[in-house]
Parts: sequence; structure tokens; C-alpha cells
Amino acid sequence: MAHKARRFFPKRRNVASTRQDPSEHEAQIDAAAQQLVQQHTLAELQARLADCTALLAQADQVGTVDPGPVSLARFRRARTEWEVARRAVDLTMSEHGFEP
Repeated sequence: MAHKARRFFPKRRNVASTRQDPSEHEAQIDAAAQQLVQQHTLAELQARLADCTALLAQADQVGTVDPGPVSLARFRRARTEWEVARRAVDLTMSEHGFEP
């Protein structure tokens, strides 16, 4: 008598990438902002923040019109650069005693 063939069920791997710890992300933002603070003046940092704000708005608009992985990656990159620039301005202003 022939044996019934056993069905093969492969183990499913979790293919989703692990999420980054929020405190690790903040530490990376702070480190990048510290580098900017050491290299630029407050006026240069404020101009950079304005540029990053415009790029973020543009990336958001492009992502809305043409959603996709490339647009999402561009938006995330613009958001990260904006966060770094904003943090650098905040650090510089707090060092000089200005209200943020």
C-alpha cells in the first residue's frame, strides 16, 4: 500500500525589518545636529532649516501626487534632514540663551 505524501509547510520567516528604537533615532539626530552646530553659524543653520523645510514640503507634495517607494524614501530622507537642521538650530539657540 502506498504511503500518502506529506504536505510540506515551510516555516514563515518574518521578512519585515525590525523597527528602530525611538531613543536610538533621537541619538542619531542629536549626533548629526551636534556636527552641524560645530561647523555652521546660527544664520547658516537657519538658512539650512528653511531649505530643508522647502524640500520636505516638495517631497510631501510629490509623494501625494505620485505615491510609491521612491517618493516615500525621498520624503523620509527630507524629514530626517529637516529634523537634524531643526535640532541644530534649537541647540545653537539654547547655547546662546535665545528662546527656541
